[in-house]
Amino acid sequence: MIETKTLANGLEMSIYDASRKIAGDRWYVVLLARVVVPVREGFLGQGADAMDPADVQKALGEIVVFEQRRERNFVDDNDKTAVFDNLYQTFSSGTGSYVAHPDFPARFIKKRLSECLAG
Repeated sequence: MIETKTLANGLEMSIYDASRKIAGDRWYVVLLARVVVPVREGFLGQGADAMDPADVQKALGEIVVFEQRRERNFVDDNDKTAVFDNLYQTFSSGTGSYVAHPDFPARFIKKRLSECLAG
């Protein structure tokens, strides 16, 4: 694990370096970001859009996990750190702000629920 930080919406995001050496001086560079979203009131929408915590927990369990990978293949050993740092910066400026949004937990849970019910 590289770091864990608390987001503006109260969730915690963990960043992992899941890179591995593939051949000689070549790397498969992987940044893995994980946000655990508890299924609880406050994260289930408000008003008419609010979901019932018991129904959602019955379908999904007590947590849902958002996970995203950023990867580059066949990276030279000398470039590994710079490539990982670039993946981290790109992730932080884009998806990192998306998962920190106050509406993210409810939207993500709703998406997972619809996927669960459709499948």
